[in-house]
Amino acid sequence: MQDFDLSQYYRSFIDQIKASSVQNRLPHGILLNNIDHLELDTLLHEICCVLVKKEELGDLTLTPGIFCLKGEHGQIKIDQVKDMLEEIYLSSYHSSAKVVIISPLEALNISAANALLKSLEEPPENTYFLMTSNHLQWIMPTLRSRVQVFDIVLEHEQKEDYLAKKYQLSYKDVEKALQVSRNELAVVDRIKTDNDFWQLRKALIRVLTGELSPLGLSIDLSAHYKDVLYWLTSFVIDAYYLRLGVSSLAHQDQELFIQNFSRRYNHLEIYQYYQRLLKLKAYEGKHFNVNKQLAVESLLVELCV
Repeated sequence: MQDFDLSQYYRSFIDQIKASSVQNRLPHGILLNNIDHLELDTLLHEICCVLVKKEELGDLTLTPGIFCLKGEHGQIKIDQVKDMLEEIYLSSYHSSAKVVIISPLEALNISAANALLKSLEEPPENTYFLMTSNHLQWIMPTLRSRVQVFDIVLEHEQKEDYLAKKYQLSYKDVEKALQVSRNELAVVDRIKTDNDFWQLRKALIRVLTGELSPLGLSIDLSAHYKDVLYWLTSFVIDAYYLRLGVSSLAHQDQELFIQNFSRRYNHLEIYQYYQRLLKLKAYEGKHFNVNKQLAVESLLVELCV
């Protein structure tokens, strides 16, 4: 695997930001909708250079005038937002631009999001809010309405180029990787770099085929909550497509498993399980006190009946 700079694919977007800056048409709230769930640090760095009108910047977390909000245990809390706003207003006498980076924006809890709203409505002078989101639907509508959203997504050819260069894959292997990941590069990266992620897929298939009890998994389901839901959703989507007569499946290597799984339920029942999985996914972003282990175990027990 080679280090790979994704910013080469974002040149047109960066040029767009530069042109808007020259014309003084940049919004004070910029939200990057990270559709492919990729690493955006380099892109954030380049945009910051544009906003503060400098050719190069060092570590953004150490750069005066740039404020980076990061989540504590998955959340950005109201005290963090208040402290950041206080610093911004105290430094408002500086003529240079200030940039607040919030990545991802959905990490704000409700109180923190509400505290940010007023500043987005009436931003401090010469201040930009630069934010990312991996799950735009988790962001409260009032917050989303106060920023300009830019979709950050790669074309299919760019994804092929990225995988071929980063992992030295053949065209056939690139297409196979994109198929099993449903064209999500972040998923391919996980498969290639995190063996536990792929082993989890195998373990869940064993559970759903009755080879292993749902309660016999030697995995902390709450710690792997997001990954469990990803694989279960992918299986359910394939089963639903198969019910509809679509033969192009993500899990071609597990076609027999998908066939058997799809025969247990009609297409409406499968769709209802899909809706339940979406609801469980929403807990990750909005409900921090849910017993995730119990929620996933209960669903697995149902799916194995």
